[in-house]
Amino acid sequence: MANGSYAKDGLGWQIQQAQRRFSEWAEVQFTNATPDVDPGPLPGLPSGVTDFLLILFLVIVSGALIWLLVKLFAPDILEWINRKPIVRPTSSPSRDTPSSAVWVKRSHQWQQQGNYREACRALYMAMIERLHETQQVPRKLSRTDGEYRVCVSQLNPPQAYQLLINVHEQLCFGDRDISADLLQRCQQAYQGLK
Repeated sequence: MANGSYAKDGLGWQIQQAQRRFSEWAEVQFTNATPDVDPGPLPGLPSGVTDFLLILFLVIVSGALIWLLVKLFAPDILEWINRKPIVRPTSSPSRDTPSSAVWVKRSHQWQQQGNYREACRALYMAMIERLHETQQVPRKLSRTDGEYRVCVSQLNPPQAYQLLINVHEQLCFGDRDISADLLQRCQQAYQGLK
């Protein structure tokens, strides 16, 4: 550009003019002085700039609102997500939990069908219910086989409990086939429980 000629149509120049006019307008509004010259309406910005500023404003306001909502409700949302299911008290029998006698009956039914895997699992469940019913080890839904193993280590005979727990672990975490002989050993172990 040559000396003396200035660009008066660029975006920067228009923003600078808008700022100057807004400053003059604000000065007049906040002082009780009467202007000598009516400044007229504020000059309009190009539509692209106006749209951009409007979108920017909406994004900032939306972001602030979302941040505020997250700060206010995050503890409630996390509590709701991490909420544990309501568990009935373990001291009273539940309508949803079969008794040890029912589990033994199911074990015999599965044995007759040749499903030794489910028959052994039913004997394990009968043992868990029997421990609960005799109040030796209260039932907990979250208790693992390892925790049951520790609980029954002081009971007599611990080997019978250990066998049923070990077979259950193999059922859950192994691919071992369950034979009629192993089922018979589990039945003998269950009958030997006190």
